[in-house]
Amino acid sequence: MAGSTVNVMEIRGLCKTFAPKAKQKNYAVFDLSLDLREGEILGLVGESGCGKSTLGKLMLRLSDPTRGSVVFLGEDITTLSYTGLRPIRRRMQMVFQGSTNAFNPYYTIRRSLEEPLLNYRIGEDERERVQRIATLLENVGLGAEFLNRYPSELSGGQLQRIGIARALILDPALVVLDEPVSSIDHAVKNQILNLLSRLRDERGNAYLFISHDLESVRRICDRVAVMYLGNLIEIIPRADELPRHPYTLALTAASLSPDPRKKRKSTVLFKEGEEMRISRTGCVFQNRCLHCRPLCLVERPPLLDRHGGHMVACHLEKVAYDENIA
Repeated sequence: MAGSTVNVMEIRGLCKTFAPKAKQKNYAVFDLSLDLREGEILGLVGESGCGKSTLGKLMLRLSDPTRGSVVFLGEDITTLSYTGLRPIRRRMQMVFQGSTNAFNPYYTIRRSLEEPLLNYRIGEDERERVQRIATLLENVGLGAEFLNRYPSELSGGQLQRIGIARALILDPALVVLDEPVSSIDHAVKNQILNLLSRLRDERGNAYLFISHDLESVRRICDRVAVMYLGNLIEIIPRADELPRHPYTLALTAASLSPDPRKKRKSTVLFKEGEEMRISRTGCVFQNRCLHCRPLCLVERPPLLDRHGGHMVACHLEKVAYDENIA
């Protein structure tokens, strides 16, 4: 399914600012265009605060865009009313980053998982709904004994798995996963990643996989999109392909290698003492980039296909890749 050319979602010129009346607007997402294909797992990476979670909420209309459009399964959902969105909500779901705050503390796990089934009148009777819930719990590594427990009785990792189960219970076409394995130990993380891959292969679900864990991104994702301060600066066509943008190279260098024998020779990733800010002209990464040139200060590079499907927003045709920090 990963090779499908049918788009589940098409985003065009999407912008979001939380201070629309301010003299100088600060965009959480700026002029972003992106496609998500049927059966694809698209990774979304970037530093904290770059707009990844905001983009995920805009995609599901949990937040309204300042401008731009979001087309889901051929329908523009950007301006739909709450009533118009209701039948579409079943086909798009989200796993939230804060698993401990994502559940009603007064609801049992069974009630939390049964609520979406009741809302959309799925299941002929209570017995069928409970069986569906129990089967899904087994799929995410939990047993039926969790049905009558409350969120306070579960660990963070267990709640994260419940969150994934709740997102999948309606068999959606699109799932936005915001740091889905951040609070899960390594053994269970592998189980969850295998589960997501298997369900994608079986059902053709599309996933937006938001993560700081580059190892998980490389393992599970088909493509990788890279954000910096609300801007999309690189789209890597294969998760195992080497990045080319200086920022993505720095992110890769900063990630820990599983092989302790590999030592980084280069420890300087960004310009020292520079803060994350967007200049009014030129490249968005100019003030922290080690490869900045005069052209970068005056002209913003567009996101273009520069290397056979590899999209890069950088004036440098190719940045030398240091094998010692890969």
